[in-house]
Amino acid sequence: MAKDFFRQVEGLVIPVPALDRPTLGQIRSRWGHVKQVWNTSPVEEVTLVLGTFLGPEEKWISGGEYARRRNSFFGDFLGVQHALWIEEHQDEFPDLKGLLGEVYIDFPGTVLADADGVRAFPRFSGRGGRWALRWVWAVCDFGSDGRVARKQFGPLRSWVSS
Repeated sequence: MAKDFFRQVEGLVIPVPALDRPTLGQIRSRWGHVKQVWNTSPVEEVTLVLGTFLGPEEKWISGGEYARRRNSFFGDFLGVQHALWIEEHQDEFPDLKGLLGEVYIDFPGTVLADADGVRAFPRFSGRGGRWALRWVWAVCDFGSDGRVARKQFGPLRSWVSS
C-alpha cells in the first residue's frame, strides 16, 4: 500500500495565473551556470497551497527520503515561474508575508543541473523582510520549518493509505 505523504498546512491559498515554463535560454540568462533543466510544473492557472512531507511525529527527513516522497507527486509541484511570479507579487498576499522567518518554501517543479551535474530546485527564504528565491541542492534534508508549494486540486488527501 502506498502512502500519500503530502499534508496541507497553514490555510494559505494563492491564486496564480497560467504561466509558461521558462526555456533553458531564459533560465541561463538569469542563472548562467545552468546546463540542464527539468520542469514538470503546471502551466495552467492554479491555486497554490503549502504543505509538508513530514508525518505528525516527524521533525525532519533525509534528503533521500524527501526526494522519494516528492517523486510520488510528479507534475503537482509549482516551479520557478510560479516562484518568480509570487516573488514579484508577494505584497498582495499578507498571509504569505506573515510566514516570513517562520518557514522556507520549496518549488520542486523545476530542477536544474550545473556543469558538474549538481541538481537544485528553487526555494523561498526570507531576506530583508521579503521572500527571496534561491536554489538549494535537490538532496537537501527537509525540516519542520519546510513547506512545499503544490497546486490544489479537489480535496487534498492527508496520510491516507490506498
